[in-house]
Amino acid sequence: MKRTLLIEWKHAPGSKETCIRSTDTARTLLQIIDKIRPLLEQDGITVQLDRLDLAGEDTQDIVLLNGIPLETLIAMAGSGQTYCRSTKCMQVSENYPRFVATSEGVCMEAPEILFRKAVLLALEEYQTIQ
Repeated sequence: MKRTLLIEWKHAPGSKETCIRSTDTARTLLQIIDKIRPLLEQDGITVQLDRLDLAGEDTQDIVLLNGIPLETLIAMAGSGQTYCRSTKCMQVSENYPRFVATSEGVCMEAPEILFRKAVLLALEEYQTIQ
């Protein structure tokens, strides 16, 4: 397991908060990271946030966790959500991450548990993630 969580947040100039939110707790990605940071640091994992202003008209936030796009990690974390052992499974219509247009631009949404799982996946040593 990696000992550093490097969060690279590329955003529109002047942004104070990510446009990436939890669908169930309404927390932003940075609020979720702030909430789990003490647990990670307690386990000896350093959390580092690098912010980069994007030039131009692109208002969609780009977030990388240890160099891996957040949307890739969310999709991987959510892939087990639809697994069912029953012969009469109900098809789940929710796929994550979900992108919605807001006044802030195009924002990513997913349940908070998927963001937390994405952090754990980013800390794994597997090369197949990228």
